[in-house]
Amino acid sequence: MGTLLQIMTLIVTILASAAASLVTMHFWSYATMCSEEYFSYHTRLHIIIYYGFLSLTLCLLFLHACSSAVRSFVGFQLLANVPLLGQRLTLDGLFTCIWISVLAFDPVIYWFPTQLEFWGDQTQAFSVHHNTLLLSHKLISYLFSITVAAHGITYIDYATDGSTIPVTSILYLREKHYNLFYYTHVICGNVIFIASCIHASTNFYLLLSGLLLWIGDWIRRLFFGETNGLSTKTLATIENLGGNWIRISLPATRSSKGLLEKPLMTCEPALYYYPNVPSISKRTTGKSEKRLENEWTWKLGALVPNFQESWPLEIRLEVPYRINDMGYASVSYIVCIVGGTGVTGALSLARWWLYAGSINNSRFTLIWTLRTAELLEVKESHLSSENGRLDPAVILEQALVGNGLVADAPGPGATQRACVETQSKIVKSKRGGCQGTWVVEDLSWYMSRY
Repeated sequence: MGTLLQIMTLIVTILASAAASLVTMHFWSYATMCSEEYFSYHTRLHIIIYYGFLSLTLCLLFLHACSSAVRSFVGFQLLANVPLLGQRLTLDGLFTCIWISVLAFDPVIYWFPTQLEFWGDQTQAFSVHHNTLLLSHKLISYLFSITVAAHGITYIDYATDGSTIPVTSILYLREKHYNLFYYTHVICGNVIFIASCIHASTNFYLLLSGLLLWIGDWIRRLFFGETNGLSTKTLATIENLGGNWIRISLPATRSSKGLLEKPLMTCEPALYYYPNVPSISKRTTGKSEKRLENEWTWKLGALVPNFQESWPLEIRLEVPYRINDMGYASVSYIVCIVGGTGVTGALSLARWWLYAGSINNSRFTLIWTLRTAELLEVKESHLSSENGRLDPAVILEQALVGNGLVADAPGPGATQRACVETQSKIVKSKRGGCQGTWVVEDLSWYMSRY
């Protein structure tokens, strides 16, 4: 039901955006350049082609997600190692590059002659000399090119070594400006959106579908969910568990499944919420040297300073977000490697497994790494301050060895294998030979984070 709702939402959004774009073309425009006034035919053609490409792209992605035959066909490997990039090239990767290139350069075919004729016959526009307009457009294009290159380089660095992101890993930014990445993208995104719409009316038509999805997302956050979204306050309980651990307990939700006589697992594992505590979730205006003392977590802990002390608290909750990959429900062996507070998500998965594991006879292993020993009381633990940084590849190998899931070399009949290569890339799917020292056979599900 959830997948069907998402698909219907995308279809309705695209249809509504295309219809709204064609209708609003007949009204007064706020932009400095209203292309529909001078090039009505070209503007309509531009909108139709854009939303046609967008609709076709969604259809292809839907087929890729639903059909294993399509995934197998487009996953055919063309090159094992692309020069300079160092990555393999598959059929779907080549098709994606061609698809993006066609979408980017197709408008040039029908826009360039018309634009050249329109602007070439004028020496000045908007009472500004054409040299000034040309220089400003060149500077803006250079700026956008640098931004795109920076995003591409950052993503390549993240994809090759997902454990570190150089800019956001700087200690000063992590300690004093933790949300710099988020606020930078929000502010720049809004500025670019508004400026591009003012610059030319066609930009608004192309961005309308994303704007509608953003509005729909906020409506969902405000009014939907287990607690009716951020618009409704919920009475929760905050408790001090000791060792700088704080637990927030939410009231149980009513469900028709609770009326059944037979026991039934009613919750999903790894659900996560975004809490907002009205009494402390307000931006402070204190001095900069006291900024760390005014952090949200410290304020929350100050409400229950003593061990095992609890306190009722009104909070607002965004809807519980679910993990998109449900492969954990069908695997025979689950291995969780987590650090610090990441154990909370692993524990929810463990509680689910305690119920479901007795049904499918699966196995579960949890490896938890911490900085110091004072944070836990368990027999076996990995302390990074004493034993160094945990190597997930070694832990994964130790967990799988002896359980019949690891072989010393690729078997001739194996069609899908996974090799452990680096610490950040624990598992990498292969269809050809495996260069690793050990091989995982029949690895059907892998999720790095949630």
